[in-house]
Amino acid sequence: MARRQPGRVVDPGAGTLARLARYPFLPEAGDHPGLPALEELLLERVYANARAAGRERVRLAIEEASVPAPPLSPASPARELLEELLAYVYARILVSALADPYVVRRHALAEAVRAREHLMRETDGRSLAAAAGALELDFAPKGDEFSAHFTQFLKHSVHLKDAEWKLVSQRLMRGQVLMSAHVASRLVQEALRRRIETELPKRLSEEVADAVEPDIAALREAARIRKEAYSVEGFGKVDLTCIPPCMRNILGSLQRGENAAHNARFAIVTFLHKIGMSSEEIMQLFAQAPDFREDLTRYQVEHITGVSSGTSYSVPGCDNLQTFNLCYADELCRTKTRDGRARVRYPGDYYRYVLEAKKEVDAIVARLPLAHPERLAMAAALHYPTLLRLREAAARVERVDAARARRAVEEKRVPLEIEEGKIVVPEKDPATILLFLDSVHVRAP
Repeated sequence: MARRQPGRVVDPGAGTLARLARYPFLPEAGDHPGLPALEELLLERVYANARAAGRERVRLAIEEASVPAPPLSPASPARELLEELLAYVYARILVSALADPYVVRRHALAEAVRAREHLMRETDGRSLAAAAGALELDFAPKGDEFSAHFTQFLKHSVHLKDAEWKLVSQRLMRGQVLMSAHVASRLVQEALRRRIETELPKRLSEEVADAVEPDIAALREAARIRKEAYSVEGFGKVDLTCIPPCMRNILGSLQRGENAAHNARFAIVTFLHKIGMSSEEIMQLFAQAPDFREDLTRYQVEHITGVSSGTSYSVPGCDNLQTFNLCYADELCRTKTRDGRARVRYPGDYYRYVLEAKKEVDAIVARLPLAHPERLAMAAALHYPTLLRLREAAARVERVDAARARRAVEEKRVPLEIEEGKIVVPEKDPATILLFLDSVHVRAP
């Protein structure tokens, strides 16, 4: 930042300052002559309000994934505009000091949504085009619309999963996508979110980290409380390790803090409700999504599960999931019955097969610790004869001498391996373990 006399707030041009207060990510923001030196921002009393606003900005991002977007114009007081700009700078410092990926995602979303709120108030398309340009988007104003090359549209709409964001749903003319301000600003929001997620956290000097430590203590606690309140631990009888790949993919996206399309959210809610998860527990899974709003999510989840609507919706079948590009079929998904029909016709079938096998495997593991037991569970889910053998082995597991079993493997009397004190279930032929359990060498005298 440029140095200036500490304690003086300079108004070097209200129009420019108002624009930078609305869009502090513009490249010229860092060169604005009204900005104090970093040391002054961190320590001078005159900037206490800006620091408090920056701290509040991060707190709101953590707790609500939103940041206020008050109207800011050249008519606004110069001090208010400068403090709004500095609050953004200080918030980035705090987020960098926290160095928490969850906080980075929440901050990035909140700031991006704030920027879009300002863009939607603009009456001059050049403002939106300038904001887009700062994010390497070439949006050309065309009256009330904007045009962009289809490759730019694809780059920044790839994470927007609903059908309205597919290229085939857009108006194309000679390789250019024609967009309304609503669509263009949404792409700017997505580009800014990704930019911030990529830029942060910044490496801070020891002096800066020490200066902001008093402010980040409360924010760190807010993040901890938020994450613990929506932990995915302890869902009782529901076993998330048994869910099919389609649901695992949606759930993984949510837990990585990515947005999921409406069809994906509907599918995961109906599925989790079907296998016994409560609306509150489903809410906890959605909490990592960057656009999570508890009130809106609660309304949607309780409507789908029938809590508020009185109608409990069915889980989409595999054919519907394929239609919406949500199918990630694995070997079990593709298995057939003897008469050639699909064994898995909806996600609940997959879950039932794996859960049934896993319960038998868990009984064996309780007696004889195994590494990679999921391999045996999947083998049994794939082949009914293997499941029958697994049941028999589980019923006789109390007759197994675990110490003698490990010793047989350690002495290389059987073609198995030991990993961290556990007998490894072979990857290529997991059912080998069942033959091992039948061996007289592991039966108690």
